Amino acid sequence: MEQEKNKSWIPSDAFQEINAKKVERIDETKRRLRRVSPELLSQFLIEKGVNRTCLSCGATGISVPEIMSLSKDAIPPDVYKQMISGEELEVDIESYMIRSVAFTPTNPKKLVSVGDYQFRLNCNNCGYISHYRASPVVFWVEKMDEDSQEAE
Repeated sequence: MEQEKNKSWIPSDAFQEINAKKVERIDETKRRLRRVSPELLSQFLIEKGVNRTCLSCGATGISVPEIMSLSKDAIPPDVYKQMISGEELEVDIESYMIRSVAFTPTNPKKLVSVGDYQFRLNCNNCGYISHYRASPVVFWVEKMDEDSQEAE
């Protein structure tokens, strides 16, 4: 009963607005995380001097879990209309897919910044899993993009 009294002073549209802003921040965070391809993560780790062998068994076969996501911004409007309508597509949908490193939350209750996520590496020999905080990698990728834009 006490909890209901505390919630009643905040209008329901304010809750919706707060929730919409949080969803927007999470979507933006995930967009930033998806910019990290397996190649960029590998380049980052090499540049930082990370050992390329398994920390547990010393094997060199390390894999990076990947995800594929559809880039709505890259899809031409006519193709997007076909997709929504359920028509058979005349193009290869994979050309609009983005490969990125799979990311997992460090704390499922807090998902609003890149610091709330991590990237995982797996040993193909013994199965050892190592984790790297996503924020240094994302910031590095964004800095590289800024530097390349300034050079143009």
